[in-house]
This record gives sequence, C-alpha cells and structure tokens, in this order.
Amino acid sequence: MTTSLKEKGVISEQSALSLGSLGVTSNGYAYRYIVDKADLIIFLGAGFNERTSYLWDQKLLENKTIVQIDNDSDQLEKVFEADVAIHGDIREVLSGVLSNMQERDVQRKELDGIERYRDALSESAADDDSPVSSSRLALVEKFFSSLEQHFPEDIYVFDDNVIFA
Repeated sequence: MTTSLKEKGVISEQSALSLGSLGVTSNGYAYRYIVDKADLIIFLGAGFNERTSYLWDQKLLENKTIVQIDNDSDQLEKVFEADVAIHGDIREVLSGVLSNMQERDVQRKELDGIERYRDALSESAADDDSPVSSSRLALVEKFFSSLEQHFPEDIYVFDDNVIFA
C-alpha cells in the first residue's frame, strides 16, 4: 500500500504492508514495487498534482490494470486513462466490491514479502545511485527517527509545509 503526499499517515509507514508515499517525498519503494510487481493499481480518492506524480513515467502504469475510484468526477482520468473509472463514495464502492468477492468466493491473496522487498531495495540502494536511497533525505529521516525514539508510537507529528510529516 502506498499513499500520496496529502494522505501520508492514513496508512502507518511502519506497517509491514506500507511502501511509503508515491511522489516527491517518496523513498522510492512504492515506485519500484509498482514497476516490478504490480499488475493491478487501484487509486482511491487520489488527488493528482506535481508532487504526487513526480518521477512518474510510462513504466509506472504500463502493463497494469488501472482502477480509479473518486467522489470528485473532475479527478477521474485527470492524469491517465483508467481501465475502470468509478464515480462514487469510496466506502460504498469498496463495500460492494468486497460483498461481490465474498459471494463469488474469491480467495484472498496473501500480501507477504513487501517487507523483504523493501529490505532488499534498501540494501541494493546503498551500493548504487538508485531512486531508492535514503541518502537523498538522510537528514530528514534521521530527524524523524530520533522523534520516534523519544515519543510513544501513537503520537502525531505535523509540519507546516506538508512535505515530510
């Protein structure tokens, strides 16, 4: 799972399933995972701007099925053509999808391996100049790591320029 810049924190970036954000503040995990592993991308209420779509290129979306769900029709297919574009409330649409999956007895796919994938990318990034590199944002990452050491897990940190927190 990945978020856009404005949705950072919706999914804990400490979660084993998190690939961080996608865009200008990305550590590169989400981009690499999508390019290397994804065959389906579902965008849920994603507002697209230059910070979200930073570093996007054809590799990110090619050979993938794209589904976009948004309650704002102006956002649908604003940046790319979706295979399925749904104008509606995300909660209602997803409830309907889950209900249909249960009725059809669709088996859940286990999402293991994301943490191993991130670790492998981190190790290889240390050896080259790949986009997955903590050196680009090392000072910011060190700052937030220090905060994590001194505060409880459920604390929220906000910065006023909405880039890193």
